[in-house]
Amino acid sequence: MPSVGDTYVIREGESVTITALDDELLVMEAAWAPHEGSPPKHLHPSQDEHFELLEGQLTAEVDGKEHVLSPGHTLDIPAKAVHRMWNSGSGQARARWEVRPALRTAEFFEAMDGGINVAKGATLLWRFRREFRLVSSLKG
Repeated sequence: MPSVGDTYVIREGESVTITALDDELLVMEAAWAPHEGSPPKHLHPSQDEHFELLEGQLTAEVDGKEHVLSPGHTLDIPAKAVHRMWNSGSGQARARWEVRPALRTAEFFEAMDGGINVAKGATLLWRFRREFRLVSSLKG
């Protein structure tokens, strides 16, 4: 069971450390290595996110609009907004990241710790569908 102080590697070069956790709020400090590439587009069906950049530079694409964040900048991502975020700077980026309500997001990160393969990924997408959904970038 995740708890305050736990750190999880989401993918190579990206990690989160839990700084507060209860039913209503998950707070993390996230770190991104430079030039790790952008994650897939996704959404959170019933959770709002708030980011405050502490160090470095992040670029976020939210509902097709790009936002470049520098230290001190904040960004709110409402539930159901299609988004992705990546380190677009030359050094490490760190942010304070809040998720409301917490639901099972900490458990999702715990399950992802150390990376995932296709089979594990499909299982996680089903198990945590209330917290996270991939969004197809295919046009049809």
